[in-house]
Amino acid sequence: MKRKYLILNSMASFLISAISSAMITSIVRESTPKLSNLLAAIFWLSMIAGFVFCGKLAKITRSKKRAVPRPLLFFRTKPLKVIDAVLIVSIISTSLCVVFHSSMTILWGLLLFLDISAFEFHILFSIINKEEYSN
Repeated sequence: MKRKYLILNSMASFLISAISSAMITSIVRESTPKLSNLLAAIFWLSMIAGFVFCGKLAKITRSKKRAVPRPLLFFRTKPLKVIDAVLIVSIISTSLCVVFHSSMTILWGLLLFLDISAFEFHILFSIINKEEYSN
């Protein structure tokens, strides 16, 4: 039960941080500095909380046999294949938008959301044991 609690809290924290980061791109800092500061604080606090939950989860599920830490392994399980594919595509898309100087705020918010959430969920699903979500 404690693992499910840690996983759900970590997922919720990561989702909140990704949503708040996407919302920051649509706010003009000069006109609403308090709102942008609030969103930045929500982003950092929820990200830190999510990583704290992941750290506690890693202590529970740690394997002493592994030489390579699990978050450094890509495409290891079915959920990670999807998450890692989204992560790679979103990073490439973000890079292309930077190169071609895209000024679409909605696109930047979406790409930032995908970059951050895919990275955070990659870390989370790398820590979770394979048996907890496989068929």
